[in-house]
Amino acid sequence: MDSKLGFTTTPVYTLLSLAGRASAWLSKGELDYLDDMKCWAEWAVGDFDQVLLSNFSYELHQTVSGLGFCTSVAFLQPGLGVVHCRNVDWPLSQIRGATIILDCKSVAGPFKAVSAPGMVGVLSGVAKGRFSITVNSKEDRNHYIPNPAGWGATLLVRWILESCADWDEALCELKKAPAFVPFYVMLVGCKPSQAVVVEVNKSGNNRIYKQADYPEAVGNHYPGEICDDEEMDSQERQELVERLALSYKAKSLLGVFRW
Repeated sequence: MDSKLGFTTTPVYTLLSLAGRASAWLSKGELDYLDDMKCWAEWAVGDFDQVLLSNFSYELHQTVSGLGFCTSVAFLQPGLGVVHCRNVDWPLSQIRGATIILDCKSVAGPFKAVSAPGMVGVLSGVAKGRFSITVNSKEDRNHYIPNPAGWGATLLVRWILESCADWDEALCELKKAPAFVPFYVMLVGCKPSQAVVVEVNKSGNNRIYKQADYPEAVGNHYPGEICDDEEMDSQERQELVERLALSYKAKSLLGVFRW
C-alpha cells in the first residue's frame, strides 16, 4: 500500500497489524479497545484495516518517518488555577476539521477526550476533579524496533483516564507502563504541585521530570536535557512555550484557548 505521504507502508503496516491483533494492551481488563475499533469499522468507516491503521497512526509515523512535533505546557494563571495546553506544531491543517471532543463515562469517572473519527484512543483528556493528561512524541534513534507488548500512546492515555481515580494513581501507573514506541505524557492534577512529565519507554523503566516551579513544558525531547537536533527544533519550541506561559494573561479559559 503506497501512502499519500510518499513512502511505502506495507512492511510497517503488516507489523502493526500483527501486533495490534495480538497485543494484550488492546484488551485491558474489561476494556476491549479492539471491539471499539470494530464498531467504528462497521458503523462509520466500513473498513476495519483502515480503522486499525488510524489507531496506530502515532506509532506508524514514528516508525516510518520519525516524529510528529507537538508541545505541551502547564502554568499557573491567577483566577483560573493551573492551565494545561497542548499544541500541534507540525503542518497538519486537515486535523483541525477532523478533531472531535468526546464526553466519556468510565469506572473512574467521566472525562472529556480529544480524538478523531475512527480513533478509539485519546490525544488529550480532562477528568474534572482528577487530572488532565496530554501525549507528545519522543525522539528515538531506535524507533524501527518497537515493543509489541507495549502500550500505544493514545490507548494508554485513554486507559489512564478510564481507570485511575486521582493524579497519584495515574502517576503510579505511568511510571511502570511499557511503550510500543517511546513517548511523553504530561500529567497535571488539581493541586499546584501536581504537574509532571513522564517519559514512557519501551522497557517500562520510565523517567519522571518535574520543574521546581511553573511553567512545566515538554516538546519532543526529555525536558531536563539539551536537544541539539536543529531539524526537530524541540529545545526552541519548549523554551518559546515557557516564555509565552510566563507572559500570558487570560481572564477566562476562552482567552487561553485563543492562544
